[in-house]
Amino acid sequence: MLWKMKPARRRLNSDELSLCLASFLHTEMLEGSDATVIHIGDRSERRIAMTAGAALAGRPSVYWQTAYHDTTFPPLGYTHAAVINKTGEDRALGYDIEPLKQALKKPRAVTAPSSSQRIGIAMNAFAGPEVAELCRSVLSAFPSATLELRTHPRIASPNLGDLPKEANIRPRGEALSAFCDTCDIVLCGNSAVQIEMLLLGVLVIHIPGLDDHGFDLYRYVAEGVTYGTTDLDRHSVDAAIQFYAAAEWPDRLLQHVSPPSDACRPISALWTTE
Repeated sequence: MLWKMKPARRRLNSDELSLCLASFLHTEMLEGSDATVIHIGDRSERRIAMTAGAALAGRPSVYWQTAYHDTTFPPLGYTHAAVINKTGEDRALGYDIEPLKQALKKPRAVTAPSSSQRIGIAMNAFAGPEVAELCRSVLSAFPSATLELRTHPRIASPNLGDLPKEANIRPRGEALSAFCDTCDIVLCGNSAVQIEMLLLGVLVIHIPGLDDHGFDLYRYVAEGVTYGTTDLDRHSVDAAIQFYAAAEWPDRLLQHVSPPSDACRPISALWTTE
C-alpha cells in the first residue's frame, strides 16, 4: 500500500519546537535588514536560532573561532568564519565558507619567573568542588604560596568547594593579561586558555584534577606545546623552565598557532569596502 512507502515521521518535542520557532522569529526580524550575525561563544540554542534565522533570511553570518582547537564549524549556513590560525582557515574553505583573519598579537617569549610564590589556576567551564582539593595539594607542594583562581568567564557562580584561605578568586571578566600579571606561574587543566597564556609569555604547567576529563584532553602536552605533569611538586617549575627554554619549543608553538595565510582577508572586510 502507498502509505507504507512514506518515510517514518515523528513529532518534535517541546525543545525542538522552541528552537524552530526561535529560528523563524529571527528570520522575520532579520529579513529586509542589513544586519550581519556573528556567532561568538558556545553553541547555545539562542545562538543557533539566531544563526539559522540569518541563513533563512539570506543575511550573512560569521562563525568566530575562539580557540586554536576550535575548527569544527556547525552546519548553520555561515557565510564567513573569523579564524585565528591556518587550520581554521583550511577548515572553513573545506566547508565552502570564506575565512577572514582576526587581528592577532605577536607571541612573547616565555620567561622564567623569579619565584613561584604567586600561583595562578585557570579553570574551564567544567571545574567543580574538586578544585578545593587541588588547591590543598598545590599548597602542600608550595606551602608559602598564594593562589589566584581564574574561573571560566561563562560561569557566574562556580561551585569550587571549600577553598583554603590562601585561594583568591579573581574578578569575573578580568582580562586574561591582567590575571597573568598577578602570577609567577599558572596551572591549567583541559582548557585552550593555556595556549593564549603561552602566547602572553606565561610559564604554564598543565595538570589533571581541575575537571573530570583526565590529563591532556587536547593533546597539547603530547604534541610538545605545553609542559605537563601528573605529579606536581617544586621540581616541576624547574622542569617547565627547561622545557620552554628548548631551542625547538617556539617552533612547536608557532606550528600549532600558525596564522592564516596572506590570502585570507582581514575581519575588517566585513564592514569596509575597497
